Amino acid sequence: MLCILILILLATFYLKYIKMNDEQWVIIEEKYFPVEGQKKAKGVNSGKTIDIPQYKSSPKCAMEFNNRRIYTIDCEIYLDFSIGDKVKVTVIEDKLMKIRRK
Repeated sequence: MLCILILILLATFYLKYIKMNDEQWVIIEEKYFPVEGQKKAKGVNSGKTIDIPQYKSSPKCAMEFNNRRIYTIDCEIYLDFSIGDKVKVTVIEDKLMKIRRK
């Protein structure tokens, strides 16, 4: 019985802390910048408008990748990434945590 409990705890730990940390290589397909006065962001190439939360401390942008995922990002930190860049993204619990080129 104790062995089963230990296995369940190990499986839970694995799923929570190891498996949820997903890294993959993707290509940036679209960048979205905030529309002033609205809780929306507009795509640079597509002109598509999406809803994103805005905070007074820092404006939020978004990026769409070739895996069809759109993640909210900090505009100032990830400004130097361009559409078409191949990047490695780290996602934890469906939230983008880091973008890097190499």
